[in-house]
Amino acid sequence: MRERTCFVFAALLAVGALGCNSIHEAFVAAERAPQRANRRFITPELAAGLRPRGNILSPAQEFFRSPEGIWGEGRRMGPLWVYDLPDGTGLDGMAMLSLSRMAVLETPATSKRPQVLRLLNAEGHTVSSHSLSGAFTSLDAGFLGGQKVLLAKSGDSYRVMDADGQPVWKAEVAAGQALLADLGGNGRGELVISTGARSAVAALAADGSRLWAVAGFGEVYGLAAAARVVAVFCSSGVVILDGGGREIMRFLDDTMPERGVFLTSQDSSLLLAHAGSNFGTSRERLRISRIEGSVRIVQAEAEIGPTRVTAMIAPDLNGDGRKDIALGTENGWTFLYDEHAQLWGEKRHFAPIPYLASGDINGDGWEELLTGMRGNASRVYAYGAIAQPAPLP
Repeated sequence: MRERTCFVFAALLAVGALGCNSIHEAFVAAERAPQRANRRFITPELAAGLRPRGNILSPAQEFFRSPEGIWGEGRRMGPLWVYDLPDGTGLDGMAMLSLSRMAVLETPATSKRPQVLRLLNAEGHTVSSHSLSGAFTSLDAGFLGGQKVLLAKSGDSYRVMDADGQPVWKAEVAAGQALLADLGGNGRGELVISTGARSAVAALAADGSRLWAVAGFGEVYGLAAAARVVAVFCSSGVVILDGGGREIMRFLDDTMPERGVFLTSQDSSLLLAHAGSNFGTSRERLRISRIEGSVRIVQAEAEIGPTRVTAMIAPDLNGDGRKDIALGTENGWTFLYDEHAQLWGEKRHFAPIPYLASGDINGDGWEELLTGMRGNASRVYAYGAIAQPAPLP
């Protein structure tokens, strides 16, 4: 109500100050006029990084809500920059390709134009763009045989590409799910896929040859991986394999998880975090388990709320050397949790968050969070720990 009153007052002032002939013209002029009071929230550091946007309500609203001190003295989790996709353009994936290089997959409003793979630099500006043949719906980045590649999903197949969008493999890989993983623990990278009516999981080497294959999973909903370990989320439960495809353990979970990430605890134990909802409910839960050999010990859990988790990654955003959990939801929330399922950051956007990525964007040694928002207006936000703005007097 207060915001609306201020807006009406600004419109009335515009009748005289901007030479408007009607209240309607005044409303339009007030909406387009610079929000000078709001700009007082922006520090020089933030002002240098934010791209101009006409519909920003208040820079203070762009910050994550977090406990005091978690980002360091006088710092908060806020936007380094915002990349606005062209009007009507859909966001269909994004990935952190390398230091200060991010890849964004864009679909033009008209089907007559091809998809575009756009590379952004540390400031969110376009470095290059390349047209793609195909209709891709997700994008990931990682190592395959020691080479940094992009992995794009199209229906029930995946394309392995270089940074210019050129295929690394001649043919696309038929798979329901796929991810790049370090199965050997040597940093070179392999490709793990679900195949054969999604009932089998296989690992492929950089030359496309099959390293191993395991069947009997039923429908595969998602995959997660860490060094020398893979988790398969499927209709028969959660199955954990070692890097050679041998089953370590399997368990049923009443949240029926479809996605998850691996973490390492403070004592270097392996943790598996996953999100899902109990059968017949729409309330998602986060559950974190310690994996000790063939034993699973539930360590912590938290209720996410009446929504659906659409993205999940494991970044280290506060620089403590341990991975945490970032979630994107269907109703526009981005949540940050630690290994104990404690919520320590949250931010609401006005459209679904189907894509998350992380990496050191600006070379300061801290990981930043890329948040992809897909709606009538699609955007990519780059969030990092920045100087906290002073409040208005």
